Amino acid sequence: MNVVAPAADTVVDGMRDYYRRRAAYYERVYHKPERQAELRAMEAWLAGPFAGRHVLEIACGTGWWTPHGARDCASWLATDLNPETMAIAQAKAMPPQVRFATVDAYTLEGLGDARFDAAFAGCWWSHVPRER
Repeated sequence: MNVVAPAADTVVDGMRDYYRRRAAYYERVYHKPERQAELRAMEAWLAGPFAGRHVLEIACGTGWWTPHGARDCASWLATDLNPETMAIAQAKAMPPQVRFATVDAYTLEGLGDARFDAAFAGCWWSHVPRER
């Protein structure tokens, strides 16, 4: 049996539409009582690896992890393809070194000559098709 994977553009368009529709309630997963202790521990830990670094965040979504990771960094560029999810992130209190840009995680077009010495992708990996 031959299984044909959908074209990469079809997958990207489908994911973009999915997150656009879910933007308003995307973070509900972070409000479950049984996850609070682990979330606090992860949030507290996340800044350490990025302290003093110039960080590219790929697919920031609604920015749940952004303020935690960016707390002690030199600079942080949070990127996402969806204006709807990024608008939620931009409305949050962020460290002053955080900037936002609309960037496709697969192509990273639009970064110009920006330089980074660290990268972060919170939940993006779970959405990358194995073929990619």
